[in-house]
Amino acid sequence: ATLSQTLTANLLLKKKNLRKEDGPYRFRVRDAPGINDWIGHELPFNVLSNEEESILQMSVPNVNADDVTCSVHLEWNEIDVTPKMCDFFEIQNDDLTIKGYEIQMRICSIGGSPWETIAPCFSGLQVRKKNLDRKSTYHFRLRPVFENASLLDRYESPFSMPSDVVIFHEHTISPGLLRLFNGIDQLLVNGGRSSAKVENSLGGPKGKVILLYASAHWCGPCRQFTPQLVQFYNRHHRKDLEIVFLSADHDEASFRSYYNTMPWNAIPYDSDVRQRLLSWIKVTGIPRLVVLNSNTGGILIDNVVGKPMDVKTWREQM
Repeated sequence: ATLSQTLTANLLLKKKNLRKEDGPYRFRVRDAPGINDWIGHELPFNVLSNEEESILQMSVPNVNADDVTCSVHLEWNEIDVTPKMCDFFEIQNDDLTIKGYEIQMRICSIGGSPWETIAPCFSGLQVRKKNLDRKSTYHFRLRPVFENASLLDRYESPFSMPSDVVIFHEHTISPGLLRLFNGIDQLLVNGGRSSAKVENSLGGPKGKVILLYASAHWCGPCRQFTPQLVQFYNRHHRKDLEIVFLSADHDEASFRSYYNTMPWNAIPYDSDVRQRLLSWIKVTGIPRLVVLNSNTGGILIDNVVGKPMDVKTWREQM
């Protein structure tokens, strides 16, 4: 049966009111009648009954894309063994356990690429998938893996619905901001465990807020302020905000130990750019948190430590 001959928007169509007793089902699609071959899927599938869906299917995993590292953070809710689940499988409660979750990924393309298992039995409730292609888009899904071998032989648990589409955005950086970091190609990220290009870390849409944080481990007020700044950063950094750490520590070992507690970017300790930026913002005392105008590379607010911090207000002032 033809569902649509005029599908144009988003390459997406939802077919409702499918019944399990009428399955299994197959679907296929082509660009235009008589021009290209049909694109379909190899195996037929069936839908869950209302009972199976309420008992067995997991909720959709949450996905957050990191444009800087081209990675995706997935997290999901734990599925519990319930009396209804045991009754459905006709198995005793003590004999039914979930040992992990199978995680699958696919590249979104016309017709859909095959699902690929990236973790056959992952025991946690969150994971990061790294080294993805910036130019591709992705879906993720998962399902529980049962411990009971006899159950696995006669029943395959259903996957969750696919996640939201993961898209990585290309970042642009203003010439003024790029000149400010002239002399350095890479910023440290993830507590110094990896690095990223300056334009990927600091680039983004017009109005992105960039903060320079001058601080040091030997400074007591800095150690008190940094945890507060971490909370602020975790609330706002996905909303077009980034921080760059300028260390005022006396040696590299202290810098590395202190930076390991921070989730934002940092200028490498041995870089001349670190010293130049500390001089440019005229540091006479720390902690110092400078708000930059990312559109021009100039200073928007000299120091916001001890003052109200409002990303929306800063963005409006640019």
